Amino acid sequence: MRHEKALTKWLAAVFTGWLLLIFLGPYLEINAVTQPRVLYVVGAIDLAMIVWASLRPKRWPVPVLIGAASTIIGLWRLVPLDRGLTLGWAQRYASVLWSTGYSFFTTGGIDMPTVLSVSWVLLLTIALGLLTIVWRQYLIAALAVFAYLTAVTIFGGTDQRAAYVQLLVAVLLMTLWQHGTLASRNGRIVALVLAAVVAGGLPLLAGTLNDRLTNATVEVRNRLNDAGFFEKLNAYAQRGARTGFTENDETLGGPVYDDTTKVLEVQEDDANYMRVEVKTDYTGRGWNNRRLRWNRGAYGRTLGRNATGLVVEDEAAELTYPTHGTSVIITAETGHEYTPLPYGQLTITDSEPGSWRDLYFDNDSERLLNSGVSRMEMTQRAKPVTVAGLEAVGDVETIGFSDELAVPSTVPKRVRTLAKKVTKSATTQYAKVKAVEDFLSMDPQFVYSKVDTPNTPKGRDYVDYFLFTSRIGYCDNFSTAMVIMLRTLGIPARWAKGFNAGSVTGTADNGQSIYTVTNANAHSWPEVYFGDYGWLPFEPTPGFYNAAEPQATADDAASSSSSAAASTSSSSSTSTSSSSSASSSATSSSTATARTQSTRRLNGGWLIALAIVLVLGLLLGLPKLPALLLLVLGRGLTTRNFAGRYRWLLGTMRQVMRRSIDQSLQAYAARVDARLESGSALARLTTVYEAQEFGGRPPKNVPRQEYRAVAKALLHSKYSFWHQRGKNK
Repeated sequence: MRHEKALTKWLAAVFTGWLLLIFLGPYLEINAVTQPRVLYVVGAIDLAMIVWASLRPKRWPVPVLIGAASTIIGLWRLVPLDRGLTLGWAQRYASVLWSTGYSFFTTGGIDMPTVLSVSWVLLLTIALGLLTIVWRQYLIAALAVFAYLTAVTIFGGTDQRAAYVQLLVAVLLMTLWQHGTLASRNGRIVALVLAAVVAGGLPLLAGTLNDRLTNATVEVRNRLNDAGFFEKLNAYAQRGARTGFTENDETLGGPVYDDTTKVLEVQEDDANYMRVEVKTDYTGRGWNNRRLRWNRGAYGRTLGRNATGLVVEDEAAELTYPTHGTSVIITAETGHEYTPLPYGQLTITDSEPGSWRDLYFDNDSERLLNSGVSRMEMTQRAKPVTVAGLEAVGDVETIGFSDELAVPSTVPKRVRTLAKKVTKSATTQYAKVKAVEDFLSMDPQFVYSKVDTPNTPKGRDYVDYFLFTSRIGYCDNFSTAMVIMLRTLGIPARWAKGFNAGSVTGTADNGQSIYTVTNANAHSWPEVYFGDYGWLPFEPTPGFYNAAEPQATADDAASSSSSAAASTSSSSSTSTSSSSSASSSATSSSTATARTQSTRRLNGGWLIALAIVLVLGLLLGLPKLPALLLLVLGRGLTTRNFAGRYRWLLGTMRQVMRRSIDQSLQAYAARVDARLESGSALARLTTVYEAQEFGGRPPKNVPRQEYRAVAKALLHSKYSFWHQRGKNK
């Protein structure tokens, strides 16, 4: 008995470990966990300690302490918080857990902060272990994992077909074990056949029905999509994924939804992109974050000074800027620790609160540091750049630009091959840059959409997945792809982020336009190095326009600075409407493709939906599955298979009551008949079985009617496979 009990406990632990593996697959795709092996190790230790405590209840403090220690060490490894494993870390962890938990549950979304998600996973491991090993509630544990897979499927738009099949097989095998089916040779064969049918047949069946279901429901799904049903459903799930400037770009991808909260108000003559910072370290998943040091010390240089204010300009450029400039006034809705600035040479003349003398510049990120400036006045002088001048730029000197040329090993060679193919006819650096820009912004295979952009699968490079698989994205996808493609060609490029021009909402007293910039105008774009011209912005995202990018096609390379400035100003003026309508244009693009892309996602989703229906049907039928199997077995009852099927029936009766060691088969059958109210059907079957097994007298007539009577009585009884056992009356 002790051996059987230990085997049952360890089998329950294996089943729980299987559930955790099924759960961790999609979890690790969604959440950025730096050391996933820690989750596996801690989970295994916790499950082993639960088994130990349940087998040796008098010694429970020892396994509990070991399990608690492993969990705490695992949390520290996964969430170090830049501290050692001390009481200070514990206090910091509790504080961070509370703040991030409160923020997440009030904001929404499915992408949990790391400190919250890993804590939840380790807690779930312990909960599942208690459910299966101690309380033997296998179905509840499986339903918990099933609920998570369903949430990820519906809200994340990912294919969890393999996970559903694994869950189905795991539950099936555990059910068969509970009924003693796996104890016999025939039972193990049946279990393996059923597992193979589920694992192999379910996807095949789903695949054959997929097209029929898709074609039959096109009209219904289109109407739901037109009514905004899918958008609202995704918006609910992705409430945390809103547009706006964010500090963290380490994991890009996935749908975002517009947040129209006002951020800035800019008073200027013409529309300008407003850059906040640049980044150079691409990781394959996104862009690494830098730690900005905000002190006046060794880091951060004071801006150039003149008689009127502080000068901000592109230090890589060696150009003479125009003498005259235009006024720009930036007013932040609320104080931020970032300051969006337009392109060109800027002379900051006023800053509130405080003084422009308190402003500093971060060298690496090209970011103006401040302590919550709410208003800033400056003079802007456009960079004198012409297309003819850029065409004349030869191969630029790349010494000192290792960061801006770095391509990580995660980027497959086919990205480089594609870049060479796109630029094969280009003879100058500018022509190559424009070829890549036009390829991304004009090729019809690429679709701009914020709501349909998928998450990058685990193990895939962000740029490669966008270029060759999804081909759906927004500014982050297009701009990052252009930067990496240019780097593979040996052209220095970096990633800029900030805001597009916004929309005109008024006119100032001096005749300047007033642009309102919201979180929905958050934007990213590439910058490319052009020798003496320094860093220049480009715009590969369809539907957007950057006035700072040279637009002329036949300018004289020898034009004066003032003429170049006037040309740039004129170009900006004519493009104001285009820039101000960029958001609406992009929205139209998203709307135009929403039906196609949503349908594409749903087409693949029907396969998952079918798996969900089948799994739900099985789970709902599990309580009476043994009785249904007995009814089927009773139909094929013969004199040759009677003994084996009787033993199957006898094993199933354990869910009604267990047979004690000293109890005869006839006494046990009589008590089961009384409890099931099946007359004396099981007793008559037992008489036939004993005569065959112990008396050597095979039955002349197969007792199918009695066999099915017991099965029907079990089907209509209160007993099911999870019913408490071992309570003999």
